[in-house]
Amino acid sequence: MGILACSTAYTISNEYEVVYLKRENEEDVIIGDFYGDPACAVISPDETWCAIGGAGLIVYFLRQPFEPYRYDYPTGQWIEFGRDAEDPWWIDSLQADSATELIFTTDPNGNHPGTFRFNMATGNMDKES
Repeated sequence: MGILACSTAYTISNEYEVVYLKRENEEDVIIGDFYGDPACAVISPDETWCAIGGAGLIVYFLRQPFEPYRYDYPTGQWIEFGRDAEDPWWIDSLQADSATELIFTTDPNGNHPGTFRFNMATGNMDKES
């Protein structure tokens, strides 16, 4: 298993295309599944959410009931972006700029190159460059 990100309470790891959230004294939970291995992950400074990037982006909210990730399943536990198999956004890097701001950079040679800022509170996304 590869470790993608760590914080005080959580570790995000992957085994091939499947992403796991490790919590102390709790069973691991699947928080993502990617076409190809995930490229990166980040945990917010206040440990309320994490994000995993690769073929698209998954933001997983770190709260009960810690539902296991499932494709095409509407839930408030996670949100997905850029995961359309026909036109994926290839995420290269992630940064938690604050408890509500996620910055991500996409493949400069992909269909959606650039650096983007996503606001967790508003759901707004802006291209920075």
